[in-house]
Amino acid sequence: MSKRKVSLVIICEDKQQECFARKFLYGMGWTKDDIRFPPYPIGRGSAEQWVREAYVQELKSHHKGLRSYAMITIIDGDNEGVNGRIRQFDNQCRDQKIPVR
Repeated sequence: MSKRKVSLVIICEDKQQECFARKFLYGMGWTKDDIRFPPYPIGRGSAEQWVREAYVQELKSHHKGLRSYAMITIIDGDNEGVNGRIRQFDNQCRDQKIPVR
């Protein structure tokens, strides 16, 4: 039995963000089989830290050619704002020695 390859990965912090992404993407014509949501931590540690770490792991797989897909990352701005979060993602990539987006 062959499995259809996922063409979109969504990394998010919680169920609310997941529901938002699903409704938006289903409205744009994506189907459940086209999208993968890696399981996020529920009540265990920092969700924003998990998103940054999962982002880097997905990028590693993508750069190695192990996976071919688009990725959407959803994270709260909190006190960092958009530019602060982008810097955090970039620093996380540099720390892991993978190319920044």
